[in-house]
Amino acid sequence: MLPAFSSASRTARWAAFLLASFAAGWPFANGIEGESNARDTASAANAPDPRLVEPIPAATDAGSRKVIEYHLKALGGQEALEAIHAVRTVQQISTGRQEFELETVEAAHPHRFYAKRSQTLLGKTTSSFEGFDGETYWTRESEQKNVRPVAVTGEKPARARESFFLDPCLDWEANGYTFEYQGEAKSKGRKHYLLKLYYPSGLTAYLYFDAKTLMITRLSSEIVLKGTIVEMDIYNTGFEKVDGVWFPTALETWIGGQKLGEAKTSLVEFNPPVEPGLFEMPKVTERWLRQQQ
Repeated sequence: MLPAFSSASRTARWAAFLLASFAAGWPFANGIEGESNARDTASAANAPDPRLVEPIPAATDAGSRKVIEYHLKALGGQEALEAIHAVRTVQQISTGRQEFELETVEAAHPHRFYAKRSQTLLGKTTSSFEGFDGETYWTRESEQKNVRPVAVTGEKPARARESFFLDPCLDWEANGYTFEYQGEAKSKGRKHYLLKLYYPSGLTAYLYFDAKTLMITRLSSEIVLKGTIVEMDIYNTGFEKVDGVWFPTALETWIGGQKLGEAKTSLVEFNPPVEPGLFEMPKVTERWLRQQQ
């Protein structure tokens, strides 16, 4: 499965994610969640693993609101952020064992995304695709005409519906998020302000805000890998200013204390032209169906 943006993930797909999808987010997230097919089957009711769900506080506290306010100002300001309705990124991703390029287009209101993953081996480039139109989450494992797109069921589309666009603190109230201030914390030797994010499903994540820059440098969450709960950390290791807005352009993903991969962003484009129907699952034509027979 492609890296994608999910509610438990992304700075970049985002994008999210790619969280899971994350990004989903934040890149890598959906692609590395590692949840088995059996888990997807068991989540027919779109419910997350109950071991990961926590009671949601009644309201976001004043400390969290202050950190969010300063963070959005540091990014470029509420007005500049709200003027961004779509973003296109191109990333080079390395996992140590393989390298590939990820092109992602995301849009807001509602959050939708499209991703194309391309890999070149022995001079041949192959691509696979993933998208979410606000309701349907779909994948297509090849660009060959005889490969049909598949609608994904289970928990993944439910998590995509509560994912964020661009930044978890942007439109957080409209997204139904709740935050809880956890005090100060150290990450990579630097002082941070720590906020706990509660998604509407009860899933949670920890956001680390650098005390000097107010950038989110780390997002931590728990995921299920082969039935075991492990910690996933996404570190934003580099930022660039694009049209007056700071954007994370380098990141690392760690799972269970081991580095899984890293991503470098070579292109960031705000409000690019978006083709009609880009996020929708490709239609299966009658000719396409005959090719399957």
